[in-house]
Amino acid sequence: MAWLKVDQDLRDHRKLLEAADILDMEPVHLMGHLISLWLWSLSNVPDGNIGNLTKKTIARSAQWKGDPDELIDALVEVRLLDKTEDGLFIHDWDDYAGALIRKREEDRERAKRNREKKKVSSGDTRSVREPSADELETSVVRVEEIRDREEEIREREEKRESNEGAPSDSNCNQLLSDDFNRFWEVYPRKVGERQAFNEWKKINPDPDLANAIIASVERWKQSEQWTDDGGQFIPYPASFLAKERWKDDCQPAIKQVPFMKNYDDDEDFLGGCRASP
Repeated sequence: MAWLKVDQDLRDHRKLLEAADILDMEPVHLMGHLISLWLWSLSNVPDGNIGNLTKKTIARSAQWKGDPDELIDALVEVRLLDKTEDGLFIHDWDDYAGALIRKREEDRERAKRNREKKKVSSGDTRSVREPSADELETSVVRVEEIRDREEEIREREEKRESNEGAPSDSNCNQLLSDDFNRFWEVYPRKVGERQAFNEWKKINPDPDLANAIIASVERWKQSEQWTDDGGQFIPYPASFLAKERWKDDCQPAIKQVPFMKNYDDDEDFLGGCRASP
């Protein structure tokens, strides 16, 4: 049975309310259309890329009976849909359905292995014949060749790892994990650590790039977008990494300095103007 993660704050989310205002409809009705689009996408476009669909198909998948352009334009405007050079995508789709898609793949692989095990354990010999003596001898030779080859590869790997100055895989993985921990420590929205680490591994940053990403997070933390409304517009860490947001420019928040009025001796305290001589 397929399922979809829907955040409990979706009903009152700013984007949903803004899109409902644009379309002049009740937010709860738009929420139903949005969830219908997501559920349809689980089975038909599991990667969240709806750019190859016609606008009419997108509207039908959302159970929308109005003008498809109006719906799509409104969702794009509030960034519930992302319009990129690669096409039209459902915003933060991996955060909503990524876990389900990965679980489906794991279940499919697990079911395949179970079928193979059952086939072997059931003793199904309908299409199996006894190998001849020549075939058995050939199989033995091949097994010995495979073992020799594996031993050769193992020796070559051990020699490579023992070369002076050559870092081992464990050292590389430790460095990768340490840099991610630094990133995770400074990132203000700690949601989806495993997904964020997977994106970090895909980037596989060297020390200079890791420092640049972390420095970018520090700049974004001072930006107007991340400090506005208590930081509700801060993206998930995985999305920040996947979309390479560290390359984007950000504007620092403008601090409001309270106006202090200086009253002179001859200035009227209440009226704000100079007293008549």
